[in-house]
Amino acid sequence: MLKTVTIAVLNGCLVHATLQQIDEALTSYFNESDVFRAVGGPGVSQIQDYGCWCYFPENAEELHFGKGHPQDPIDTVCQTLSHGYECAHIESEDHTCEPWTQFYYSIWGQKSAHTPEEIWTNCLDNQDIFTNWSAEERLCAARACAVENEFLRSYTLVLQKYNVDHSLSHANGFNSSESCAPKTDKKVGNGGNSGGNDDVDDWIGSYGGGTGGNGGNKDDNSTGDQGDDGQVHKECCGVYPNRFPYHSISSAGFKQCCVDKTYNDLMHVCCDGTIQAFCSEY
Repeated sequence: MLKTVTIAVLNGCLVHATLQQIDEALTSYFNESDVFRAVGGPGVSQIQDYGCWCYFPENAEELHFGKGHPQDPIDTVCQTLSHGYECAHIESEDHTCEPWTQFYYSIWGQKSAHTPEEIWTNCLDNQDIFTNWSAEERLCAARACAVENEFLRSYTLVLQKYNVDHSLSHANGFNSSESCAPKTDKKVGNGGNSGGNDDVDDWIGSYGGGTGGNGGNKDDNSTGDQGDDGQVHKECCGVYPNRFPYHSISSAGFKQCCVDKTYNDLMHVCCDGTIQAFCSEY
């Protein structure tokens, strides 16, 4: 684990993206929150190695630990964090962005972070302070800022209505190899992937055992097919902090992104931001 570095900068702070940094931000929130001050709240140490997605990767190889369908609302939040990390990494020049260790100027407790849109806008603005950084370095910082602050926002919201399910802890016997195994009965559908975390608010309203906006043909479980260059092709869809990776080449054909969902372009098209069988001229 890298040592967290926190430095006062103007009216905010420069943080080093690590598990410890996230935990410290949560502890500060719990201490100041009317909801959690008296009883405290579960830090990320309680959900590390939890469900199918809560691994908190520290290198590129660990990005691939998460797989399968999220087991509960907390697992869903972890999935979004993992997806955001992976997209920030694979979309950077020569895969040089490592958002899990990136320094960034945080907005947590400093600027509004009530919605994913606010988080992304404010994280982008905050990185302009690094005038001696390249545009690529500032973009990496903004992406790291966005995905980690979205995790903090969503996790604290979920905890207001949902408790940590200790049966999902790997230390307590949760078998991720069985419970998170790839499904073999995939069907080609219209919706494709939706990797956004908007469904967190649905979880908060009523936990129904599914993840709402995550429906369709998720390919988190597959390794993808190789293209002519022999490489597995992965692209990203959606908007940070809810951007997610998908395999553009699969056994079912070629996938494309339509705003925040993917679709099989042999069967559907994207028309003005919606997936349809064909685009009407009228």
